[in-house]
Amino acid sequence: MEKSIYLRQDRLVDTFKLLDKDGNGKITAEELKEVLGSNAWIEKSERLTFFKIGDPSFKHGIEYYADMIKEADQNGDGTV
Repeated sequence: MEKSIYLRQDRLVDTFKLLDKDGNGKITAEELKEVLGSNAWIEKSERLTFFKIGDPSFKHGIEYYADMIKEADQNGDGTV
């Protein structure tokens, strides 16, 4: 596998794990809201860069996050 593709895949896996708060392999609307709607900083890891969460643009009701999940939900179970 080309190194740049491998590194991007690692970033995706790290980000998924960050959003999958309970570690069950699925991301729910509640987990998205918990992470994106919180007032915290994500610490830098080897492959992820700093970004601030708690930005006012992420202060939405659960329906907003459910709509985000629906866009990527491939089997209709309400998770990604």
